[in-house]
Amino acid sequence: MNEGPGRIFVKLLWQAVVIVMLLSLPMGWISKWYAGRAGLSGLAAAAIICLAAAMISLIPIAMAGNRHQKEGQADRLAMACLIGTGIRLLLTMSAGLVVYLVLRPPMMVFSLSLVVFYLALLAWETLTAMKMIRKQYNFNT
Repeated sequence: MNEGPGRIFVKLLWQAVVIVMLLSLPMGWISKWYAGRAGLSGLAAAAIICLAAAMISLIPIAMAGNRHQKEGQADRLAMACLIGTGIRLLLTMSAGLVVYLVLRPPMMVFSLSLVVFYLALLAWETLTAMKMIRKQYNFNT
């Protein structure tokens, strides 16, 4: 039943990829209709930024979610989730600013796509973290 950090990371990464792909389908159609090929490039840039930031923020969660450690695990997991969310916020916003200033994708499509992907991944990450923390508290009591 014990899952190592690598297995937890891969499982969470696949979940994030599926979320981004499912959101990209309707958003891609709307972006192409609204801004053409440039809209699709803005959507792709936003998806890559949010997915990369989510991958990096999953590292502390996967490390703390390792069930081999028993004492005080739920507290470390809660702190790792908070740190991961902060990392994702900073990476998403700074990378989004750099991409916007350098590549100049269509502002409306890129900005809205960035917000939608960020909020969807934030909701998923919060639910996942809460389930992991709840399991750890039940495991430790």
